[in-house]
Amino acid sequence: MRHLPPPFCRNDTHIPQTDTADIKMNMNDQAGPSTAPAYQDTGLKRKRTFQDGHAEHQRRGNHPFTVKSMKGDCAPFNNCAQWIHDPFNMKMYMLGGTRPTDEANIPTSDFFRYDTETMKWEDLTHSVTYYNPFDPYSCAALKREKVPLPAVGDPGCTLWRLQNTSFIFVFGGYDCNEDQVSSNTIIINLERLEWWRQPIKGKGSPKARLCPAVVAIESRVYIFGGYGAYEGDPDACYSYSIAEWRPSEGPEVCSKWRWEVQDVPYHGQMPCQAVVGQAISVFGGKKIFLTPGRLNASDERSLDFTTHNLFLFRPADRVFQRVELMGDFPKSIGYYYAFDFRKNQQSTTTASRNLPHNLSSPPRKRGRPRKHPLPTPLAPAQSSGGSPAPSNLVTSSVLVCAWVPDTTSPLYGTDDPDYTPELYHLNLDPSCEEIRHVNIAGRIGSREDYSFEGFAFVGDRMHLLGTKREQSDADEEDDEDEDGPDPTWDVYLDISFAEVGVTPR
Repeated sequence: MRHLPPPFCRNDTHIPQTDTADIKMNMNDQAGPSTAPAYQDTGLKRKRTFQDGHAEHQRRGNHPFTVKSMKGDCAPFNNCAQWIHDPFNMKMYMLGGTRPTDEANIPTSDFFRYDTETMKWEDLTHSVTYYNPFDPYSCAALKREKVPLPAVGDPGCTLWRLQNTSFIFVFGGYDCNEDQVSSNTIIINLERLEWWRQPIKGKGSPKARLCPAVVAIESRVYIFGGYGAYEGDPDACYSYSIAEWRPSEGPEVCSKWRWEVQDVPYHGQMPCQAVVGQAISVFGGKKIFLTPGRLNASDERSLDFTTHNLFLFRPADRVFQRVELMGDFPKSIGYYYAFDFRKNQQSTTTASRNLPHNLSSPPRKRGRPRKHPLPTPLAPAQSSGGSPAPSNLVTSSVLVCAWVPDTTSPLYGTDDPDYTPELYHLNLDPSCEEIRHVNIAGRIGSREDYSFEGFAFVGDRMHLLGTKREQSDADEEDDEDEDGPDPTWDVYLDISFAEVGVTPR
């Protein structure tokens, strides 16, 4: 399977899918050797998710989990796309990223969503309207023209709720128009499908950055970490900033956002040079769980979860605390998805967003290298303005789906291993701080016809998202020369939590 963040398939020429394209697969079925779509010359190739030809793979599991087809205009298999989950409306959004066939690695304006109930995709790229709420007499405000979102690479994104409406808050990233790393903010109204550039008051703005970890809790948005350069010295941001929405400030046409704090260095139990991969609201928004990440292409450190790189941030007094979990930690992670795991949650998932990120080829033209493994899954925001949230927001439980080296593969222990998804359940309750490894790789079995590289959970089930491989016997290095259709996020593996013994807390 691939080392880099799960890209999504491209769908310039959409191949219609049937409404009931459910495919039951027997774990013991044999299939010819196959390869996942190849990355560009990044030094990190997209590896097969499940290596063929090893006896253990043929013995794995007797549970015929169902592979189902996604419908509609399936999202392109973009590298480094951002994934934002809206559990209030049971939708998942994919924003931006670079096309896998674009050697210049230039960010796109792609904007797709799928319904987590029907698993049907929609292409919203040319359905969004540019709006200027701060100048009601401007052409943008009067004409309301359809304008695609700005092409921004590797920003930080989060879902924000206000007045029963869902918004996406986008901060930073590589701005293609300005050809530089940005500290600007864009907000997308998901109900009206409108977007605008959001000014935030304050003495200047936080440092421009790529790949910050961002989470919204009520009227505030918290921004952790990030870095300023794709290669060489990462110019890392070892700090946090807080933006606050203040509805009582100024007339309607003025910005009601202010920087409460900017670039405050990490302190207390948080090491001054800690690298944050993801920020997740837990305990009903009273704490933020911070998971580890990587910096840019020059960061070659192994990505492991340990007792030294997992932290809680308390928004009330802005204190960092180390999390002393016990159990079987994920090691040598290629990339991972993490989010709060609560009872009766309608659905939650992946992203690529912001997480870890980066490893890449040298920039070409105005493009920039793609980031390393670790996409960012975005947890749902706590609501602001009286918006009801999905039930049971108070959670001390986090679910991590990490792609780790496949111990049954002949390539295990080499510098270029195959990766397989594994599930880890983290209990953050002080009375029982533990991390439990849930062996799903052994139950998934060999699936040579599919490449599963994304993760979501919906109700009492989880979905491994992926693509159906068009080739079964081509060599991996030959994939770049094939003229077949570009891959898309078009399938998912449907697994019940009860079947794998995971219970939300």
